[in-house]
Amino acid sequence: MDYSEAVSEMREDISDPDEFGFEEYREQVRELGDPQKQVPVIHVAGTNGKGSVCNILYQILREAGYSVGLFTGPHLGELVERIEVDGELIEKEEIADLYSEIRNEDFSMFESLVIIAFKHYINQDVDIAVIETGCGGKRDATNIVEPEVSAITNVGLDHSHILGGTIPEIAEEKAGIIKEGKPSVTQAEEPALSVIEEKALRKKSELSKPDGNVEKVNERPLEFSYKGKRFRPSVQGDYQEKNIDLAVEAVKRAENFEISAKDVSEGLEELEVPGRMEVIGKDPELVLDGAHNLEGIEALSDSIKKFDTVVFGCMEKKPYMEMLKVLKPYADSFVLTVPDKSYAWRPSEEEVDFRLVDDPVEALEVAEGRTLVTGSLHLVGEIRGKL
Repeated sequence: MDYSEAVSEMREDISDPDEFGFEEYREQVRELGDPQKQVPVIHVAGTNGKGSVCNILYQILREAGYSVGLFTGPHLGELVERIEVDGELIEKEEIADLYSEIRNEDFSMFESLVIIAFKHYINQDVDIAVIETGCGGKRDATNIVEPEVSAITNVGLDHSHILGGTIPEIAEEKAGIIKEGKPSVTQAEEPALSVIEEKALRKKSELSKPDGNVEKVNERPLEFSYKGKRFRPSVQGDYQEKNIDLAVEAVKRAENFEISAKDVSEGLEELEVPGRMEVIGKDPELVLDGAHNLEGIEALSDSIKKFDTVVFGCMEKKPYMEMLKVLKPYADSFVLTVPDKSYAWRPSEEEVDFRLVDDPVEALEVAEGRTLVTGSLHLVGEIRGKL
């Protein structure tokens, strides 16, 4: 089996959740030897920022001299982007080989990738892996791990059709990654915080909130200080202060892993988070940001100046009108487009008074001046792949 055959088969392996749920998946993983139990893990969940927090953790730990695995999603271009060790993506051939070993028609693609990732980390003899949840936490395929520490970024109304229609309901799902007797950290606010605190108490998990590990000392250019050492992260966005703060707190709480101020400062100067406030070109400037829900758009708006054009596209279940309302003061014009997904929002002239260009690449071509592309990581990935 080659890589393309493996990917094609994984995409077809979608089981009936009523017949093959999380407990059935966990049992199948046990039969495969529980590879996730052989690797120390920091597990990260949350509505926004979890991908950035994972990348920050990855860079800091690598700078501290550890061999580190990274599992994130979604990918912007190729599937291999989801699984990485020490700066090297997994090879396509290894995905095919490992999939052949664990092949199971009941597994979804995401479930298969979780197991493939841990088998790869074992092969690479990593010291620790940083694992991002897919959706939620309690029933997420990554929740087979027994982490050194669990981190929850924030809790907002996203994926409500899956996780629940209220903040407390969604918080209960996110808090599902907290494990018995293991420390946990969060940036969540009320009403989610009370739910997370209650879960931590039941699990005898010592829960902490970051309290100024990192201090912002300059706005433009963005500059922070940690233990008196100043640094400028290579990624921009005022919201990165909370992400860095949470990542530092998580490492501090992980037993047997130590970092210095130098590891934080130098690691973050090398940080790359594709599709998050990613600047491509200067004349005119093009910024790609995968903010894909209302809270993400609000956080983005706190970090941007006015653009000549915003190219926007999102998924149908998102509060797209509210997202556009937040962005409206930051653009002279909008071009609305449709990401290449069956569940993408397809705007109509009756709904909005903006220019509509269905194809994302053509939408970028008609954009003028300094441009922001946002609304969906799928949209960002499509455009990024064509640049």
